Formats: sequence, structure tokens, C-alpha cells
Amino acid sequence: MALIIIVNEFRTRSFWLIAFILIFIIFNPIFPVYLYLKPLWIIIDYIVGLLFLYYFYTLVPKKKNKVPETIDTKHEEISKTRDRIIK
Repeated sequence: MALIIIVNEFRTRSFWLIAFILIFIIFNPIFPVYLYLKPLWIIIDYIVGLLFLYYFYTLVPKKKNKVPETIDTKHEEISKTRDRIIK
């Protein structure tokens, strides 16, 4: 996931590019980084999780308030026939 974000952010060269390159290096399966202190990994996991959540939250477009529709309430006399056409 971090690699996809790195490719996506490569042209902008923003904070996200650097952050997710570091995440990609720390969590890569080919050359694993061993931090033997479990509390340190827990803190890193929480920070990385929050970064992913914030990044994807900023990608979602904000909802725009729709203008409520007005309904025309003119009363028209409907003929009393067997088959009516509803407009």
C-alpha cells in the first residue's frame, strides 16, 4: 500500500512521499528491520495507522450540500376516466 502511495505522490514531492518511503523501508518483507523492543513497534504501528487513515481521509472529496428541490403544487383537474395517465 505504501508503494502505491509513493508512486502516486512522486510528482508532487510532498510530505507524504517522504513519510511513505520511510514506512515502505521499515515494513518491507525483503529486508526486514528488526526492532527488538515490542513497545517501540506498537508506537510505530499506531503512528503508521494514523498516517494511513489521515491520508485516505484527505483523499475523500467533501460532500456538497444539495439545494432542496421545489415541487410545483398547482392543482390541475384530472378527468374521471377509467385509465388515467399519471404525470
